[in-house]
Amino acid sequence: SVFATGNDDFEITGSGRLELANWLTQPDHPLTARVMANRIWQHLFGRGIVATPSNFGRLGQPPTHPELLDYLAVRLVESGWSVKSLIREIMTSQAYQQASITTPDNLSRDPNNEWFGRMNRKRLDAEALMDTLAVHNKVVKRSDLTAPAWKLVLSGRMLFNEFSRDKPPTTSDLFDGANPDLLVPARVDSTSAPQALFMLNNDIVLGTANTLATTITAGSQRRRQRISMLYQQLFGRPASLVEYRLAADLLRISTETRQQLATSDQSDVDVITGPWEDLCVALLCNNEFLYID
Repeated sequence: SVFATGNDDFEITGSGRLELANWLTQPDHPLTARVMANRIWQHLFGRGIVATPSNFGRLGQPPTHPELLDYLAVRLVESGWSVKSLIREIMTSQAYQQASITTPDNLSRDPNNEWFGRMNRKRLDAEALMDTLAVHNKVVKRSDLTAPAWKLVLSGRMLFNEFSRDKPPTTSDLFDGANPDLLVPARVDSTSAPQALFMLNNDIVLGTANTLATTITAGSQRRRQRISMLYQQLFGRPASLVEYRLAADLLRISTETRQQLATSDQSDVDVITGPWEDLCVALLCNNEFLYID
């Protein structure tokens, strides 16, 4: 039973909130650990074992893998309610390390991926996207990520920035961030034109592209090496031959355009770094940067 029985003896001192918390976190409580484990799974996979994370009752959907949910709940309790421990166990599993690519046969058998036979493709949420741009813009150094929270407030990390209910960050609202005035059990990813316009024109993205371009052109590497370095930094892999040719074409067209502008009384046009900045913007707008496959 989820609810307390008439035989339960509660010695309430104060408001009773401590007693309620202790009761909810009893090792044999049938609901708390399952709900928490399901939320963690949902955050990592994009969908929970129970698809209705705020409704584990009869009106909600049943778990697709009840034995797995029970196992995760037990592991959470055994680890002393360590969220980090459970996340590590899930992320080192074969289920989590799958790609989102599937075969036609598997797609026909499980089109909605209810059995988690592949990874659900998902977009970076608002916080992760802004933090990623801040790291590439060198606003946040990787060595700073272990600093106390008060030192990170001005570092560009969205998680530590001031959040006003009256004026939520534009990026949070634009990329489907949670509404602070409501209980949001699961975020819904949307695709809209303003998102694309943000990635093409916003000062945050343009500043990141400028930092990347300035860094990449400061060295003595040849063009092919620079392109490969950008792909490695943004996508974690080298550029393919086709991608290299497309990038080279973009650099050539951008250079020619900027040279024409430079000769028409616009001497402030950057012909050296500018084309690489255009390439960086194009790569930052790429789905491979925005989505986790």
